[in-house]
Amino acid sequence: MKRRFVLFTLITLSIAISWAQPVKKYGVLSVEGTQLCDSTGNPIVLRGMSFGWHNWWPRFYNQEVVNWLVSDWKVDAVRAAMGVEPYGGYLTDSAASVQKIKAVVDAAIAAEIYVIIDWHSHGLLLDQAKAYFTLMAETYGQYPHVIYEIYNEPDDNYTWEQVKAYSVEVITAIRAVDPDNIILVGSPHWDQDLHLVAADPITGYQNLMYTLHFYAGTHGSWLRDRCDAAMEAGIPIFVSESAGCLASGDGPIDYESWNTYVQWMEQKQISWFCWSISDKNETSAALYPSASSNGSWTQTDLKEWGQYIRGLFQKYHYSYEPARIFKAMEKGRLGQDITIGVIGGSITAGHAASTESKRWANLVADWWKTTFPESKVQLINAGWGGTGSDIGVHRVYDDLLSKNPDFIVVEFAVNDTEGLHATKMMEGLVQQIILDENAPGIMILALKQENGSTALKSHKTVAEHYNIPLINFAGLIDAQVAEDGVTLNSIFVDGLHPNDPGMAYIAQFINQQLDSLYLQMQDAEDLPQVNTRLPAPLVTDTYANTFQFFTNNIIPLFNQGWELTESGWTSEMSGNQIDFKLMGNAFSVVFTQNDSDQRGKAELWVDDGERIVIDAYMNEDWGTRYAFALIQEELSDGEHTVHIRSTEETSTQGHFVQISRLLVAGNIGSAAPIAITANHQKGLIDKTLELDGSNSFDPDGEAIETYLWLIEEKPDGSASVIQSADQVMATFTPDLAGTYLISLTVGSGFNQSVPAYKTLDIRSFNNKPVAVAGRDTMSATNKYFRFDASASYDADNDPLSYQWNLESSPETSTAELMGTTLVRPQIRFDVEGTYTFSLVVFDSMEYSEKSYINVIAKEGYTEIYSEKPQKTDALIVFPNPTNGTVFFDVDAFEGEQLHIELFSILGKKMGSFEKYYNVLNDQNRSINIRKFTQEPGVYFIRVIVNGNSLTKHIILL
Repeated sequence: MKRRFVLFTLITLSIAISWAQPVKKYGVLSVEGTQLCDSTGNPIVLRGMSFGWHNWWPRFYNQEVVNWLVSDWKVDAVRAAMGVEPYGGYLTDSAASVQKIKAVVDAAIAAEIYVIIDWHSHGLLLDQAKAYFTLMAETYGQYPHVIYEIYNEPDDNYTWEQVKAYSVEVITAIRAVDPDNIILVGSPHWDQDLHLVAADPITGYQNLMYTLHFYAGTHGSWLRDRCDAAMEAGIPIFVSESAGCLASGDGPIDYESWNTYVQWMEQKQISWFCWSISDKNETSAALYPSASSNGSWTQTDLKEWGQYIRGLFQKYHYSYEPARIFKAMEKGRLGQDITIGVIGGSITAGHAASTESKRWANLVADWWKTTFPESKVQLINAGWGGTGSDIGVHRVYDDLLSKNPDFIVVEFAVNDTEGLHATKMMEGLVQQIILDENAPGIMILALKQENGSTALKSHKTVAEHYNIPLINFAGLIDAQVAEDGVTLNSIFVDGLHPNDPGMAYIAQFINQQLDSLYLQMQDAEDLPQVNTRLPAPLVTDTYANTFQFFTNNIIPLFNQGWELTESGWTSEMSGNQIDFKLMGNAFSVVFTQNDSDQRGKAELWVDDGERIVIDAYMNEDWGTRYAFALIQEELSDGEHTVHIRSTEETSTQGHFVQISRLLVAGNIGSAAPIAITANHQKGLIDKTLELDGSNSFDPDGEAIETYLWLIEEKPDGSASVIQSADQVMATFTPDLAGTYLISLTVGSGFNQSVPAYKTLDIRSFNNKPVAVAGRDTMSATNKYFRFDASASYDADNDPLSYQWNLESSPETSTAELMGTTLVRPQIRFDVEGTYTFSLVVFDSMEYSEKSYINVIAKEGYTEIYSEKPQKTDALIVFPNPTNGTVFFDVDAFEGEQLHIELFSILGKKMGSFEKYYNVLNDQNRSINIRKFTQEPGVYFIRVIVNGNSLTKHIILL
């Protein structure tokens, strides 16, 4: 039980730490036709959240809120709505307004999401808008994260001709600085007159889109029809503000109208943003005043609209398929072993198939064998006759997931009864498969009986919520048998179980879906990322974690008269009682039924809750079946006592009751803590070392209560012991040279971690490393100077780390040393004078003495720079591998045209542009690689000057 919960928690943790970063995924955006596209030209949809007016809700304009919207709400982008006219807005306090917007933009860039810089005005304020967007473009134009919205909502006082003229001037101002980031343009009547735009669009500029604002409670199909006509005329549309209520921002949420809009936007691939992050007393404000100014909001901090759209963003963020199925198929392309798993009832188990090879599960496994002949394909069939998803959700780990399948088909539609119970249990099954560390692909198979009985609707809502494929056998089979000239009756043996032809039809529908997906597969590096974290639940996440207890893995708390057998706990007398202490919030049992007149009844309850009665007798002659009974759910997480007592009988002669399994769901236990310490450490004889366990943690957030440091191995003859071995920070003084193996185990609650190990490499002597900063020299001002510490050394050949420091500089200098921990950092001297730098190196045991270097900066220093340098075939690059900025220097005359090209390591051209050489202008001697790609790796920059082609490689981290 503990092992499973640890997996659940660790997977969740790892994904929480590495949530998707849209800008790294999509790169530089562009407009192709009517579509917003990524850097490769593929259409994308951004889904984001708009902040409320900054002047009224400034408390939310900070990095913490942006990070919370990214990590918890899973938005791709945010919109910073700078209020213009009202008090406290741009017109009355421009400096404070700009700072608030910058706080959000900077946070969005740091989080690698897109951000709309919104001029939140209803009036034409041309001069102010031009000044503002010029400043924003100068500040952020080099970042692909930025989208400009130049006019929030022109009201009905302005014509399209006026709005167009205003827009052209603002666009011209932006494009003078930023040539390519997306610009959003408004239209009259609060961004609804797209038909006027279609009749007279702005021309001569690239990467323009037109905003649509709608409020679903007010705006109906007429507005969508208008937009459809505009898009048919070539107008690209971007929904930068929307909500489900009335256009006033208040009133009830019209979910039907809202969902219609969402389906329309997703179908048309229109990006959409919701209004608003604020605590205003209106429906469209997502937050209550109780919400913290720094994010970390609970459900009670969110209004109905906030709770709903948070779940919607999460739903679209966690799209599970086809990524997971592609992952399984990629194993096949590589010739690796593949495990196929199926879980369901008797049809899945193969009842009525003439041979094992004719079962639908085997025929699906055959597709994998045929498609990937180099792979060994194994089939795990977890079909169990007469059982539904309520038992399946509790056994899916033991019977299937523990065997590490790569692809799973879930089938329970004919065994489940339509309704909420079936939806909850199927949701739990899907949640557990999603959370499994092997990340298997998922399909739901919805069968039907000959009479049409099926739980299709209950299962379909789960498939739609989690974006996974559902094979609707119930909806496909009638047309298929008609086309083939056979009757529905002819493919069933008893109205329920398909015969061999029926099994073949089931497999055919699944394999056709697999064929379709396989044809869509891209190269491995282009496959979508696999998600293993859950969105907000459709109904509940109680059954995302379950466990089964049998007679061999639990001891009763109390037992009067119940016998323990291999098949379960049995009682043959009325009044016998057995109790169990369990952890969780939902408790059920599996019990046996048949038509024997010796069968009896039992009552079951949790703690002092309501009692249910189960009947082990059934009036059907088809042998013993396993039945499910839910005792109680939606309890508080924690310890509970389950009571089972056999009762008096009235309809049979006996009192026999058999409980075969106890089923638990919810928080079934506490996760084990994780011990963390550095895995290697160097030291000297008789010199005390610190052993640090402070990075250890508990995934549940519980405090680490115990620490235990042990010496597992040490040199023969050593008598050293660990001091403070029960503390987070222990000490150890080795007495002999050699290798020591140390373990750390931590504990929280009643759980202990597995040990973490570190190796101590102990020597009798260590040579202090020597830093060599280089000889004193001279350099030109406004040129980049590179240091070189590669002459530093360690006599023991230990690897070195470096620390440079600017010790002194001329009084007016603001120059900063870049890459202070690199072997070769660089600096640009801004004023003349003497600059002093120091270097220290470290071999993990001792620091070197400081080494100093003095550099005299002088304007026009000719050994590095001259007004008219001699032409040579030399290209010098100074890349910053972290932020992507590359400064370059090339022998060229002032004002000479440079043609610059960027290539991938495979020779793919990624971009090109022209610049004019200016030794004092960094913009004319630099590019930002991240404008073209977010992927780390090696790239080539080529500069063509006066017919000479010069190339250097650069690295992006």
